[in-house]
Amino acid sequence: MCLDVAEHGGRDRVAFGVVGVEQVLGCPAVAAATTGTTNLYATVVCASQRDLYQYLTTRVAKLPAITHVETAPVIRTLKQAANQT
Repeated sequence: MCLDVAEHGGRDRVAFGVVGVEQVLGCPAVAAATTGTTNLYATVVCASQRDLYQYLTTRVAKLPAITHVETAPVIRTLKQAANQT
């Protein structure tokens, strides 16, 4: 998801609020600062649409510094890079 964070809100605080230091709802997550139309990018892997909805309406929604959120759920992965051992 792409997020726009008000500068006074502190991007680092929001990044830790969005992904935390633990897994989000039992799902791995990562956040990174960006440039362009938004200034924070976060990826979270949820087991279901319900888990994604809960994540967005609880953890993300309670952060007042976020002024805009855009999500792009991946419903199915067709091809993925793999490690060969």
